[in-house]
Amino acid sequence: MLLKMSALKISYKIAKKYVQGYAFISKNTDMDIIGSQVMSLQVTDSTNSWLLQQCQRKDMPEGTLVVAEHQRQGRGQQGNTWQAPAGQNLTCSVLLKPHHLPPKQAFLLNKMSALAVRDVLADAAPEARVQVKWPNDVMINGLKAAGILIENIIQGNALTESVVGMGLNLNWHPAELPTTSLAAHTGGRVSIATVLDALVHKLNAYYLLLQTQRYHVLDEYYHLHLYLRQRPHIFTVQGAPLPGVIQGVDADGQLLVQTEAGLRAFQLKEITF
Repeated sequence: MLLKMSALKISYKIAKKYVQGYAFISKNTDMDIIGSQVMSLQVTDSTNSWLLQQCQRKDMPEGTLVVAEHQRQGRGQQGNTWQAPAGQNLTCSVLLKPHHLPPKQAFLLNKMSALAVRDVLADAAPEARVQVKWPNDVMINGLKAAGILIENIIQGNALTESVVGMGLNLNWHPAELPTTSLAAHTGGRVSIATVLDALVHKLNAYYLLLQTQRYHVLDEYYHLHLYLRQRPHIFTVQGAPLPGVIQGVDADGQLLVQTEAGLRAFQLKEITF
């Protein structure tokens, strides 16, 4: 399925002059929501933590994007960390205000962001197999190339704010882990600014699908690129092996696995693979 997307009107450049620890790269209210304000941090513990703190102190516009040249204690799902040498990879977070999205459907934000990252990597490495691994990873040829962490602020029955953190291995990856980088599949150094342009472009396109409630398009595309879908695999559940086949992900974000005992739904941390 092809999605038509309009070209970005600006090109991002990683800032080198900082005031109070950060610098504005751009502010363009004529473009799409995501990237309406882009800020560069020279160094931070976590772009997610920084953005969460800032948006609680003042009213930041939806679509504010924070990029870090060096992230010292990047956070992933289940307490994992995301670290890389300065200036090698893309670590960023975006502030969304998805008031239109019921909290019970918050996993659509995971689908949206994962697909955007997947598309960027797939476009840059067309010969590679790029897939989304539930719940928040993106794989290149079966190895982790990117991770996503979404933190939501819910007030009453409303999803008021969401901070979507993304870490993409562009030019470096930890060799001791089952990971890879985009550069390993392109044959040369990858421009962080070019990838940032592409990522903002894709995020806006998928966020538009959420805003217009075309959830079925996201679901279809997500399942099309879901890692290990319809492939037999040995999973781990409560420390024990469980043979099964991934069928998909339901509306609540649970992983659906067909086992000998029938179809089972797993939440985060209940199953590993």
